[in-house]
Amino acid sequence: MKIVRRLPVILTGLLIVAYIVIFSYVSIVRYLSLNAHYYDLGIMDQVVYNTAKGKIFEMTNPEGTQQISRAAIHFDPLIMVLAPLYSLKPTPIILLVAQTIVLALGAIAVYLIAKKILKNSWLALLFVFLYLNYYPMQLSNLFDFHTVTFATTSLLFAFYFLALEPLAKKKWNYLVGIMLMIVTLFTKENSSLTLMFFSGYLWLTKKNKLYIITGIACALYFLIVVFKLIPSFNSAGSFAIKYYDFNHPLNLAGQLFSKTSFLYITSLMTPFGLLSLAAPLQFLISLPELALNLLSSNPNLRQFYFQYTAMITPFVVISAIYGYHRLEKLIPNFSRITVGIVSILLIVNVASGYQSGPAKTIQLKVNQETLAEVEYWRKLLKNNRFKISATGSIAPFFTEHEYFYDFLFDPAYADVGETTADVLKNSGKYTAADYVIILTSDINLQDPLVTQYYNNLKNNQNFQMISDKNGVQVYKKDAA
Repeated sequence: MKIVRRLPVILTGLLIVAYIVIFSYVSIVRYLSLNAHYYDLGIMDQVVYNTAKGKIFEMTNPEGTQQISRAAIHFDPLIMVLAPLYSLKPTPIILLVAQTIVLALGAIAVYLIAKKILKNSWLALLFVFLYLNYYPMQLSNLFDFHTVTFATTSLLFAFYFLALEPLAKKKWNYLVGIMLMIVTLFTKENSSLTLMFFSGYLWLTKKNKLYIITGIACALYFLIVVFKLIPSFNSAGSFAIKYYDFNHPLNLAGQLFSKTSFLYITSLMTPFGLLSLAAPLQFLISLPELALNLLSSNPNLRQFYFQYTAMITPFVVISAIYGYHRLEKLIPNFSRITVGIVSILLIVNVASGYQSGPAKTIQLKVNQETLAEVEYWRKLLKNNRFKISATGSIAPFFTEHEYFYDFLFDPAYADVGETTADVLKNSGKYTAADYVIILTSDINLQDPLVTQYYNNLKNNQNFQMISDKNGVQVYKKDAA
């Protein structure tokens, strides 16, 4: 009987381990198949590498040649906790596996929350499965590396300790929960807005003045980081502000209540059977992040392929749990249809994942000859004194250098208000490098901007092609 009672916990542990193994493998193979990117695995790899070398939070400006702080782009200092591992062996694989492990551990919080609310270990196990098979979370996991994905897990645990207060002494719940809020703050600057709404939720449900203080503190944190700290490293201010047209508030409001917004929100809820609709208060904690995604001029923020659901996911899960609990109370003889409800949830969750999840979007075919060529040059040029430039798909193999120059440009340049003239101003940044490594499949000759960048290099008499094998071209500066 004891083993039966413990079986949901054992199965939860097995699901977590299986997720870590499968998604670590897929993340690594995606990187080795040259489907990772400079934006953002290469960027994050260089930041952690330089931090491990004592150049704290330093990177090369993606749009230039000068060294800058990562804080000029985003304030996500939690990434630096991984730097000690780079002292042992610098590789972006550390980032990919760490991200997978942290997201998988969020399932523990899901189990604890569901068991506390639903009073049923088997239903808690159900929500663990739904979470681990939630395709927006899986895609966030697989799209390179972003510190903000850590917020998925820290927010789940923060909710558990602060909203449900499982520990006998309240002060310990407050201590652990507020520490988790602080961890969340360090995953990305806009996490403070989500935490502000979370504080509001806690005040509404707990009537504790502590949460007025945390809410005000989070609001001040956002203002200081976005309008003081980031501009102190970047005179132009936060680049993300360019995504929002505050001069036309009616247009923003129209966008917020558009059909696209409706489809985005329902798509977020669908893998949990739209249960969040039965518990809107918990779901609305994610409103700041929802609004940022829905109002942005950058359509990538509304694509599940990217990391932009990381701070929404916790509240989709939590609201679904509360929604299920509400249905239990509202529907007479609910226990008689539990099996049917659970079956529907599983079918919808698996079907949505099959339709839109990693299997449909992630490419994992490894070209062994091209990979071997990339690895050869990576090892040959691993000395940190070399300054390297490379195209996006192979950039993460070469960003473990103090100086690294992205050969091309941000493909979303138009969404942040940059013109082709702005992009062309940076076409010579590769000249600061000693070596330029080109993956020829990254050079789309149908794109006039890419073609101009590439021809600029080919016609530069200061650079000589020294290798052209297996889809990889290497150029060396004469003075190198």
